[in-house]
Amino acid sequence: MSEPPKFWPFPPTHGKGPRKDLRERRAKHPLLFRVEDEYSQTRDDAGSRVAKLPFDAEAGINFDTAFHHMDWSSHKASPLLSCTESPRWAFWEGNSRFLGTGDRFRESKEPVLFIIDQSQLTAGAEDALPILRSADWTTDGSWSDDLADKLRKYRNCANMSQEFFVPGSIPKQAILSVVDMRGKEFCDALEALYEGLSWDEDVVGDSFREAWSSQVESWKTGPALDKIELGKRAARLAIVMLHKLWACTWTNGSVSVRDARLEHARIHTYYLAEQILLDMFFFLEHTVVFQGINTCLREKKNECMNLWRDAHPRVSPRVSAYSADVDTLTNTPINDWYH
Repeated sequence: MSEPPKFWPFPPTHGKGPRKDLRERRAKHPLLFRVEDEYSQTRDDAGSRVAKLPFDAEAGINFDTAFHHMDWSSHKASPLLSCTESPRWAFWEGNSRFLGTGDRFRESKEPVLFIIDQSQLTAGAEDALPILRSADWTTDGSWSDDLADKLRKYRNCANMSQEFFVPGSIPKQAILSVVDMRGKEFCDALEALYEGLSWDEDVVGDSFREAWSSQVESWKTGPALDKIELGKRAARLAIVMLHKLWACTWTNGSVSVRDARLEHARIHTYYLAEQILLDMFFFLEHTVVFQGINTCLREKKNECMNLWRDAHPRVSPRVSAYSADVDTLTNTPINDWYH
């Protein structure tokens, strides 16, 4: 059994170091995550998530729009939808809402998590922090102390949460899956990596940084986890999160359709599992951690293949006892019937 990879000692933020490394890895397969609950200011439109206030495409996402969007005390609708690059932040955010930790003024009973394919966003997404840094209150006499404090808080939050703004709507085709964050299957898979995060207020803490420090300490003082097992746990969590991709109806479809669906699910799940681990650990590419991910995905693929085969039983054609083709049929390897 080997030691786990190195931990990030604190949440990666903007800069030339850890955050830059994360960005480069994430850019290979850009995903975003959005937490919603019964109080979110969005509406459903045939499977798309739409902001309650229309977005002015001509004006774009300017500083004023971003500043007012970040004001959580305001009940005014916003044309922006908040997302994060960090699955770790999304896990914490949903459970903090449910448990009511920190400065939240109400608890949520129905947190859900949207996994989003950023490449499918019609209007794209923009990093929140550079927009919030585009105004300098220190040189503008119109900024009150109260507004300056708010801006400082908004910038810190956008930095820590790795927030992105999506203008207007998240189209249905960009939503890979929707996860019930209180569902048993999700909580069990999450607990295998982040013990206590789904139920323990002390683990969730009053801030993301506090929760991060608590988790790092737990990993350091707990039993060393084999790297292959670490990869498997991340893959299992990713499979649960992307259940929609793996829950295909296997009673229909040709071999080519089956293979295309499985490859689509495998690719998204692999990169999600990688990004889940990148949020907490630092490791190089092609380590045994990735062997663990691939092992788990092969097992899941084989499970789906068996379901497809059960739904498409081999039918032996009627052949005359005197047919010259009998030997050919009986000697055909069974795999050739499915590939």
